[in-house]
Amino acid sequence: MADRIRINYAQLGALAETSATVVSDLDAVDRPNQAEFAHSPCVQHGFHEFEQAWDKRRGELVEALSVVTDALAGIAQVFEEGDAQMAASLEGGD
Repeated sequence: MADRIRINYAQLGALAETSATVVSDLDAVDRPNQAEFAHSPCVQHGFHEFEQAWDKRRGELVEALSVVTDALAGIAQVFEEGDAQMAASLEGGD
């Protein structure tokens, strides 16, 4: 039937867990060893600009993925609870 919504709780839960792991890993990234390019001030400057831009973008990515992770977990919870309530009402338990 076209009017059914089917949710695979295991896949949704695994997706939320994977997303949470990615958030955690990205958040825990340390800056690489402070590379020094004394022979080339231009390269040194470019490297530091890259580091700063990466830190900023990584932070933005962590924030966005945190929202996605929370949404996935919430969606899974809402569907599981709704499914349990509907099943209980069909069985006459509610």
